[in-house]
Amino acid sequence: MITQILTNPPKNEFSEYPEVMTRQQCAKYLKICLSNLDKSDCPRIKLSTHAVRYRKTSVDKWLRSLESTNEEKAE
Repeated sequence: MITQILTNPPKNEFSEYPEVMTRQQCAKYLKICLSNLDKSDCPRIKLSTHAVRYRKTSVDKWLRSLESTNEEKAE
């Protein structure tokens, strides 16, 4: 049983997202609409005028920074 868990870790709702996400995937990952994603300071990779990608690790890091900023404001 332990071997099975180690070789096949349980999937969560976020494991379906690739490391580099499209605009639509990132909005779905963050559970926000596309216009709010576009207005946000979420780190993005601009490939061309019409192609934007989001690195999942950068988005996660950005979210953690927002969390710490909000905690500081609450104090």
